[in-house]
Amino acid sequence: MTNDGSIIARGSGFTTYALELENDGLKYLVGFVQPNGNAKEFIEPGATIRRSNDQPSIGSVDCDPRKKIHYKFDVHLMNTL
Repeated sequence: MTNDGSIIARGSGFTTYALELENDGLKYLVGFVQPNGNAKEFIEPGATIRRSNDQPSIGSVDCDPRKKIHYKFDVHLMNTL
């Protein structure tokens, strides 16, 4: 994992996984939190898109494996990229 936003961090009760991908000046961060000892449960899975770590998110996707996926992308902002 060479990108700064890519992490695997284990705490006392949870493990955080995040993978940062870069393409054409945009950063895509995909990740989730998982309780230790429960490989079938995912907490807060989702993805965000941003130009750099210093700027606000262009859009995000919150995922619940048990529900329909809803996206919150700013289409007008994405068209100006």
